[in-house]
Amino acid sequence: MKNFLYLSIISLLCYSCGTSYESKKYLSDGMQDTLLYQITVYDAKRYDLATDSTKFDKEFYPYYAAIRDKSSIDYYFIDKDSTHYFLISKPSISLYKDDRRTVGGRYKIKNNNTIYEYEELFWMPVMNKELALEKGKELFESMITKGNITEYVGNNKYIEFPDEHCYFDKNAKSWKVIHE
Repeated sequence: MKNFLYLSIISLLCYSCGTSYESKKYLSDGMQDTLLYQITVYDAKRYDLATDSTKFDKEFYPYYAAIRDKSSIDYYFIDKDSTHYFLISKPSISLYKDDRRTVGGRYKIKNNNTIYEYEELFWMPVMNKELALEKGKELFESMITKGNITEYVGNNKYIEFPDEHCYFDKNAKSWKVIHE
C-alpha cells in the first residue's frame, strides 16, 4: 500500500509538471548551435552573393553565424516518428529593441546531423519576447498535437504567414507568393 501511495504521488507530480519543450532536454549545447545554424540558413534573408545551392558553403558561414548567435530556440520537441519541432526567435527590425520575429516548423535529421524535410509552418508577427513566448507556445502545442496550426491561420495576432497570399514551398524550402 505504501508503494502504491508513493507511486501515485510521483505520478501526480510528473503529470502536473507537463511536457517540457526546453531544447536542452533534447539537444546538447553543440547540437543546438548546429541545428540553429542550419535553421538560420533556411530561414534568414539569403546572403547577397549566395544562391539556394551555395548558401550552405563555408564562405557564407560568418554571415549566418552572426544571425544564429542573436537567435534562440524557444521551444523544441521530438515526436515518436523522429520529427523535430521548433520555435525559434530572432531580432527584428522594429521601433522597440526587444521585439522578435518568431518562426515555427519541423524537420527530420540524417545520421550526419543535417536537416532534411525542412518545413516552416508559420511566421508570427513581430512582437516582444514575452508575448511571443506566450502565443508561440499555443501555436507550438497545436503543431505537435494536431500537426498543424489551421485554427490560427487568418488570425493576424498569431500568424503573419501563411495567409491567402503566401505559402511555404517544401521543395524550395522557402516562402512563395501566390500569383492570381
